[in-house]
Amino acid sequence: MARRSWSRLRIDQRGAAVIELALVLPMVIMFIFGLIEGARAIWTFQTLQETAFKAARCMVIGRTPCESTDDARNYAVAIAGQSNITVPLDGVTAEAAATCDGLGGQGRVQIVMPYEVVIGSFLNMDISNLTVTACMPVPPSS
Repeated sequence: MARRSWSRLRIDQRGAAVIELALVLPMVIMFIFGLIEGARAIWTFQTLQETAFKAARCMVIGRTPCESTDDARNYAVAIAGQSNITVPLDGVTAEAAATCDGLGGQGRVQIVMPYEVVIGSFLNMDISNLTVTACMPVPPSS
């Protein structure tokens, strides 16, 4: 009798889908959250790059609200804040006369922002800082 019930158990497929789902679902969820985290990091990086570009351009033009390097730093923090990104003021550096990629006479803005991955401990993702740099040529004085 025991032999007969073992053979019936091997043939019975009820519950197999639940077991397969329990084995595969954690990997699928990790993959989906990994995509979300990666997309969020790319979006944040791109927004910071655009912010640095706008601040560098504003600084070299020298008009309000960027009449000095401190004003350009505050402008960068404000622009990032419009996209709900909190950039610390001490993470923004602005130089009115810098060298970028071997070219002198450039206005340079660099933003270093601490970045925390929401589910990094589960996905083994370690992004501690996002760093962006933007340079703009200083227009000749007239």
